[in-house]
Amino acid sequence: MIDLEERLRATLSAHAADAPPPRQLLHRVRAESRRRRRRRRAGTAGALILASAMLAMAGYATNWTGSGGQYPARDGAAPGMAHTAVRLVPGQPPAVAFPFTPRTSPPGLGEPVVMLIGGEPTLQYGPGVGGRAMTVTLSQRTPTDPGAVVLPVRPGRSVVIRATEHFDLKTLRTYVSGFVDKPLAMAAPFTFELVPAGFTVDNVSPAAVTFAPPGVPPDAGFSDKIAVLLNKGSADGRRVTAEGVTVYRILGDGRTLAVQVPASVALTDSDLDRFAAGIRPTAAAVAGQG
Repeated sequence: MIDLEERLRATLSAHAADAPPPRQLLHRVRAESRRRRRRRRAGTAGALILASAMLAMAGYATNWTGSGGQYPARDGAAPGMAHTAVRLVPGQPPAVAFPFTPRTSPPGLGEPVVMLIGGEPTLQYGPGVGGRAMTVTLSQRTPTDPGAVVLPVRPGRSVVIRATEHFDLKTLRTYVSGFVDKPLAMAAPFTFELVPAGFTVDNVSPAAVTFAPPGVPPDAGFSDKIAVLLNKGSADGRRVTAEGVTVYRILGDGRTLAVQVPASVALTDSDLDRFAAGIRPTAAAVAGQG
């Protein structure tokens, strides 16, 4: 099985367009106009922003006292930022499926990993032979990055392909022509006893899930969302900043579960504890480097 970090590095070279910069991997604390300016300056891949956050989780928050310690109360949202009230309801694993199954993989690549990126089903390939990598996204959005290729799959349905230079248009068309009308399901990385009511799951990878509040459109980032991440390591306790709070839970097997809640989301500390306690990684989960 190809290591997750290797997949990320390969796909970063295959996408080079429109992601937010790394500091946006946690929570927006500035006005929307400033956030958009930072996004335009970015040069990394939007489809990789979710998975990249798994690798960088451990070092962002401050004021962590460790398990059982005292922690400061959250100050709420940043100035000008509205609160989103949260009610927890019984949950279930996120269901993600790419609506087609490829008959074959592209030359030099193995089996794909199914993900949900910015609310869109995505197949991720690579890295393969000679650094080959590719992502295939079922999308209704018009891509803005020059390397993206849009190919029809069925009437009214197209995929956006971002690939390394190893794949020409003829190869990509041949690959897409082999799609079978059979959904390719993703094995959910987590189960949830409770979920935030009215929130939308817009990103699912083998190590992360994000919940977007009502009014926050799906995208590949973490800003203003509740995020659940599985990391390697043994962090425990809470870290609280003006940006929000992160709860860490040691799983006892060399992995840590991290739950991030932005200051813009009004989840009480007791509900956050209940939410985090009800999250369990499945056999399909792959820990990022914490």
